[in-house]
This record gives sequence, C-alpha cells and structure tokens, in this order.
Amino acid sequence: MKLLILGGSNVQLNAVRRAKSKDHTVIVSDYFEDAPAKSLCDFGEMASTFDIEENIRVAEKYKVDGVMTLGTDQPIYTAARVADAFNLPRFLSLETAKAVTNKKVMKHIFRMNNIATANFRILSKDFAEAQLEGLRFPVVVKPLDSQGQRGVYRLESVSEIRSVFDEILSFSRENEILVEEYYPNEEITISGWAQEGIAYILTVTDRVCYHNYPHIGVCVAHDFPSKHLTNYHQDIIDLTQKITAAFDIKEGPIYYQFLVRGQPWQCH
Repeated sequence: MKLLILGGSNVQLNAVRRAKSKDHTVIVSDYFEDAPAKSLCDFGEMASTFDIEENIRVAEKYKVDGVMTLGTDQPIYTAARVADAFNLPRFLSLETAKAVTNKKVMKHIFRMNNIATANFRILSKDFAEAQLEGLRFPVVVKPLDSQGQRGVYRLESVSEIRSVFDEILSFSRENEILVEEYYPNEEITISGWAQEGIAYILTVTDRVCYHNYPHIGVCVAHDFPSKHLTNYHQDIIDLTQKITAAFDIKEGPIYYQFLVRGQPWQCH
C-alpha cells in the first residue's frame, strides 16, 4: 500500500513509523526540505499541506492508495480533497471537512444549531465601521482558515483591526477575517472518537495558554483531568454530541475546544 501523509513535523513521526512497520510505502509532503518525517519515509515531496492541487499531483505521481494527516488542523481539508479526487477512503465528507477548517462556515453551523458562540462579524478589507455596530470591544480577530494561533489578536479598536488586517490575511487563503467579541474564559479540550454518529469522549483537559497581548491563546500544556469535569460532566457530554451531530461527523477522531465561564458556554 502507498500512503501519502500530509505533514512531516515531529507530530507526524509516529504515523510514518507505524505505516512503515506495516510495510507500507510512505510518501510525506511538507514544504520544509528537512522536515523530520522525511528522514524516515520512502519519498519526500516539497508540497505545502495547505496546497490542495500540489498534493493531488503528488498523489497522482505515486498512485497512492490512501491519504491522511494528524496532529494538525487545516490539512484535514486537503486530505479530504485528495481522497475525493481519487475516490479513496476518508472519514469526512468534503462539506464536513470544509466546515471544521473554515471559521465562516463553522460559525454559520453554530448559529443554525443553537450552539453558543461569541458574537461575531465576517469582514473584508474595505469594511465599513458600521458593520461592527453591536459588537463590543475588546475583540479577537482571526484568519478564517489558519491554525496554531497564527494571526490571532485581541484588539481594542477599529483602527487596530485595520492596522493588522493584511497580516491576518497573510495566514489565510481567504480574503475575509473573523472578528468576534472577547469572551473572558477558561478553556477545555475534548478529545474522542465518533462511531456511527455517536461521540465517545476519551479525555477532557484544561488548556494552559500563554498570552502576550495583543497575542493570545498559545497553548503550552494540557492539565488532565479537567477541573471542570466535576461540575459540568454531563454538559460536556451533551455539547460534544450536539456538535458532532451538527457537523455530521459519523466516524473518526474528534477534537473540540470549549470556552468555560460558568454558563452559558461558548465554542470557538
């Protein structure tokens, strides 16, 4: 079997090792020539995990039998697109893969399914100040389709939003950004697995985050088990299942982040 793994960083090393132990031929795509996983795989390709067309080319070149990623967010959509192009097995439909990697689509699904989320606006670069009416400062600005807190800031004014707009877009493939009200919180992470549409929680952890304003939310550790389990155990189960159903996740891993400040909760 020929397996294409999107991403060659340290978090993908075990996937390469496991695939090799099963005698699979492993191709790793990553835009770093010296990505650690490339030293273990059979073939390394200089392709960004965000570049759908280039990874389709790589898949065609090696006639792969499967494509996967792990330990990363945005390449989930790339993997789904590559799998769709060659009719390969995949956990997520194209629609779901888009929804879990694009905050504009994600926020719409939250609203449609009455899932609490911070008040927000989607803005283009030439936005009018009136578009922010009803939104309270401070706000958090984010790219629509990035990861690792890149381009995420807590800001205090419209002028600050305009001053970082181009930088935010530099981390995105879209031409709009997300602006949402800042929600003082503690944050938890839910990891689990969906089977036949049922969410099974494996761990609930408290995210330990580093803030260097205006930069916020860089996670440096996870405390297990979460201190919120005692008071909110059933709430966590119910909300996890509600999100799984709203995004039509039938099979595969789930990883959700909730903002906790008593109740109501919010998702982001």
